[in-house]
Amino acid sequence: MANLIDRFKTQVIGSSGKIFDYLPVISPSGDFKRISDIDVLINSYSVILQTPSRTYDHDPEFGCDLHRFIFEPADGITRMEIDNVIRNQLFALEPRAKLKTFDVTYYKDGKGFLLTIIVSYNRQEKQVAIPITSSS
Repeated sequence: MANLIDRFKTQVIGSSGKIFDYLPVISPSGDFKRISDIDVLINSYSVILQTPSRTYDHDPEFGCDLHRFIFEPADGITRMEIDNVIRNQLFALEPRAKLKTFDVTYYKDGKGFLLTIIVSYNRQEKQVAIPITSSS
């Protein structure tokens, strides 16, 4: 019989080349929601892009300063700066997946924008929309 640490390694950290994680969402059965493979990386990308840098005490480099572009002009220069910030931070903090494309859609009220990204991992692709607003 495997001990607890061996079960943890194979069931939580990963098995058969898969990666697993848990979301802080309680399912109807009372368990945390378990995600795997590309969903883990999508969640990681979302957390990185929505977390301002220097907000984690023990990892000040974690996060992305996209909130500073919220009230900037909706032009090509701002899009290019957003592109540089996203690619640099995601490459540095989450190298397991590949960011294929992303698009920036500005909100009409000028209080944020929506990032639509396509991520690939192990021949899987997934699209996710991440809002960056003045209230996030």
